[in-house]
Amino acid sequence: MTSLHVVTDLARPANGVGVAVDELRNSLIEAGSPAIILTTGIGNGEGTYYFPVDFHKVPLLRKLKYSRALLSELTRQIADVQQMGRHVVLHAHGLWQLPSAQGSMLARALNVPVILSPHGMLSPAARSYSALRKKILWNSFQRRAIEAASCYHATSRLEHDEIRSLGFRGPVAIIPLGVDLKPFGTVSDDAAKTNTVLHLGRVHPKKGTDLLIEAWGKVESDFPDWKLRIVGPSEVGFVDTLKQRVKTLNLRQVEFSPGEFGAQKIETLKRSSIFVLPTRSDNFGIAVAEALACGTPVICSKNAPWSGLISNQCGWYIDLGVEPLAKALREAMELNSRKREAMGANGREWISKEFSTEKAANSFVALYNWVAGKAERPSFIEI
Repeated sequence: MTSLHVVTDLARPANGVGVAVDELRNSLIEAGSPAIILTTGIGNGEGTYYFPVDFHKVPLLRKLKYSRALLSELTRQIADVQQMGRHVVLHAHGLWQLPSAQGSMLARALNVPVILSPHGMLSPAARSYSALRKKILWNSFQRRAIEAASCYHATSRLEHDEIRSLGFRGPVAIIPLGVDLKPFGTVSDDAAKTNTVLHLGRVHPKKGTDLLIEAWGKVESDFPDWKLRIVGPSEVGFVDTLKQRVKTLNLRQVEFSPGEFGAQKIETLKRSSIFVLPTRSDNFGIAVAEALACGTPVICSKNAPWSGLISNQCGWYIDLGVEPLAKALREAMELNSRKREAMGANGREWISKEFSTEKAANSFVALYNWVAGKAERPSFIEI
């Protein structure tokens, strides 16, 4: 079984979709299942093919990332795999751009099963940004591309419900994203925790960072030896908006930093005492899993699928809003360090048990075999 993965962008390290696809490909190969990525951009690497975007001088078409070369290579890859007598599936990742949409429709025209991973892009909050543009794209090609899927992939029950709420009745496979724990072992495990509350990832209104600033304003004066760090690239100019609000509230213990990746990101997660994701909408929230893998307790809103923070005693799962967030921050910072460390240890154990890349890869292999008609339906696929 060979899986061909089509995704628009792997270039931005803060792009959670690109990171997830790259890790999935690697874990599938480790599991003995050939996997290839086709994407737009420049350069080629082992198992990843990049293709130029056509009409790059036309603003609208440039944003849609249309690539004839990608579609041509996808056709060739499908034919090559089939000529070898192997089964092939297309796994399309993300929405609102042409590579995954046209790839899906091309594969179905060639009688190749299609898995579609929306990666949270069907949530009401995600659809509300650039709503008019997305409505036009929905009617132009996006709905037809979604309907072309043989099976949808949801990272959580929350995302399953979002897919169903839009009327799509096809099978849904609920498979959480895998977290590769190996890199987290490359940085010293005895890195000293500091009195730091961390928010790390894209700085975008969807992530609720503005709510975190407001909540911090209610607790900062009571915790003079603590600081809030907001780490990540600004999107839609949101960091400037947040900095202005920090100035208006006269907050003195808030620090903004650009994106951190690789070992630097892991070190930051390990040294922080609390991680916060006050998101308005997240189908998964890979940063939560990474923080837990680093032994850092988490505060997360109920708009991401992390209710297990409570049952696994490794964090706070709160209603969206400034007051619930301020209350959780206060509780977390008032705990003694040994209690927080115990919560962090609980979180790492939970991630290693339930969210390993090996477990995720085995589930995807089972999914691919089922849509290809080679196996019985696994229990995580709902009809």
